[in-house]
Amino acid sequence: MKGNETRSVLPIFILTLLNATTVGTLFTLISMYASSYFGANTVEVGLLSSLNALSMLLLTIPSGLLSDRFGRKAVLMLSLIVNVSSFLILYYANGFLMLLIPMILSGIAFGTFGPTTQSLVADLAPPDARRMLVAWYTISASAGMFVGPVICSVLLQLVPMRYIFLVALGIASTALVVGILVIKNPSRTVVGAGLVMKNLSNVLFNRNVMCSSVAIASYFFVESSVSTFFPIIALNVYGLSPSFVSNIFVLRNLVLLVSRTFAVTRMVGKFSEKKLLISSLLIPLSLALSLFFTGYVILSMLIVLTGIPLGIIFTMGAMIIADSTLPSERGLSNSVYFAAMNVGSMISPTIMGMLANMFGVSMIFPIVAFVPVVGILAGSMIKIKRPSEETAH
Repeated sequence: MKGNETRSVLPIFILTLLNATTVGTLFTLISMYASSYFGANTVEVGLLSSLNALSMLLLTIPSGLLSDRFGRKAVLMLSLIVNVSSFLILYYANGFLMLLIPMILSGIAFGTFGPTTQSLVADLAPPDARRMLVAWYTISASAGMFVGPVICSVLLQLVPMRYIFLVALGIASTALVVGILVIKNPSRTVVGAGLVMKNLSNVLFNRNVMCSSVAIASYFFVESSVSTFFPIIALNVYGLSPSFVSNIFVLRNLVLLVSRTFAVTRMVGKFSEKKLLISSLLIPLSLALSLFFTGYVILSMLIVLTGIPLGIIFTMGAMIIADSTLPSERGLSNSVYFAAMNVGSMISPTIMGMLANMFGVSMIFPIVAFVPVVGILAGSMIKIKRPSEETAH
């Protein structure tokens, strides 16, 4: 990549790194926080994750329409302000019911941030560099997802869990300042009202957008169960410490970062995004082994292994969508992609929490292991094509 191309999106990469660090912190701690501080059971912990994903889902597509219509920065500022508010409330929470508010708020924040910043990168990038800059954007997000659990692992040795949310609050506030001072609207993102419905129709009938969205939804059904229930199983079944759980997420997110970087720098070009997406969706099948190998060591290794598809699948879908859409519909396209991800995240904890109550937590991972088969079928229907700015479908 040329230096001027990188400089144009570097502030977005920094902002994404900061925001993703708060995401990594939240999802490392929230299950343990609810269980340890407030005695939440598997259904209640699943409810927290589902509410978070539901609020993401409800805001994701409207945020894409609004960012296409009025510009990216206004939506981005809303996301960053709400994120700050969610961590402030988390720190002062004094009961399980009070946790519902920040989880809803964080869902709003994350649901509006991702599509907006991903679209902003694609807007600013030259056409010949767009795919790779979008890919590096996802690497900056995975770096934050790695840093968040690292912070948790270190601070869990030093301070009560609650105080880590103050650190996340500081990081979220820094992201807000960066957004206010540095981020600007590309003039070409503003879309006339008459184009909105046409763009919606284009996106819904765009095969690559919809197939990529089904693929990401199938994987995040798995991902949401992993992040929600592994901490509960580790603490309540195996009697492991919060620090152990945090360290496993550190390792997993390191695998995420390395696999995503390796895929972007070494595999893209040799293999199509479609092939990389489909092959990554095969890896979650390994979770079925937890039915036969019940020790915490094997389960922990399987959880770490899920960092590979988590690192690759999202990036491949984002690259496919960046090259399959026009600037005027890019915000909406990315919103549909993120919305599909949120659907998988939303329904998984609730469904699997109820099944865990009926059949035991040992059945969670063997069941979710086979959901990505749906994504493999959808991915097989993607047609890789490098469209011009004039022809995106």
